[in-house]
This record gives sequence, structure tokens and C-alpha cells, in this order.
Amino acid sequence: MRLSRFFTDTPLSLGEHELPEAQAHYISRVLRMTEGDALQLFDGSGSEFRGTLLEVGKKRVRVQLDECFAGQVESGLRIHLGQGLSRGERMDWAIQKATELGVSEITPIVSERCEVRLKDERAEKRQMHWQQIAVSACGWCR
Repeated sequence: MRLSRFFTDTPLSLGEHELPEAQAHYISRVLRMTEGDALQLFDGSGSEFRGTLLEVGKKRVRVQLDECFAGQVESGLRIHLGQGLSRGERMDWAIQKATELGVSEITPIVSERCEVRLKDERAEKRQMHWQQIAVSACGWCR
């Protein structure tokens, strides 16, 4: 069975760690993982960690990281995708799939015929939303 894989923005090391509340909710309520289940964490530094769940609660998950290994070697290609803004969830889908395929950088583009126009505050919210989608998609790519 495939290990569930999660990104965390805090530096990891061997030992005991508490995961952020959003991940705790996902692990306990969505995946319904229980104490003793194995998982894999990565922090974007190139290392990955395997561990075991010690405590699983609604808002708190503690994990014991036992093994550190070099993460998957990234492709030597640095792919930069210029993605035209699209309506609704199509932009979310494009970002998710591009991240899963290994695109290293995505730039939203507003073209002459683009129907989507984002004001400053809305653009910031969309950028944070798209970054979260990319982080989530990292858990699926190898």
C-alpha cells in the first residue's frame, strides 16, 4: 500500500513532531488514519522522512519520524509554464496537474482576450489559493 505523503513548511528532523491543524484535520477526519499508521513527510529541502502516528486527534496529530532518506531527484529540466487565466476551477485544475507533472514555476498570464480580470486584493487571495493547490499536489507527485 502506498504511504500517504504530506508537505510541511517547518524544517523536519528525526524525532517527534506535531503537525499543523489543517493537516491534523485531513489525517484524522478525511483519511481516517489512526495511531500506528505509517506516513511520509517532506519539507522541500530535498529530504523525506518516514514516520508513525503517535497521537491522532481532531486538531492535533503527533508523529514520530524514524527514517530520513534523500527525496526523489528532480528532473534536470526547469519547466516554466505561462498559464492564461481561466474561469472557475479550470485554473485550479491546470495548476494541480502542472505541479503533479513536475512544472517548477507557473506564471498566470492576462492576455488581450482573457475574460478574467483580478483586482489587487482578489489577485492576492487567488495567488494564496493557487499556492495551496500546488502544495497539495506535491503530495501526489513523486
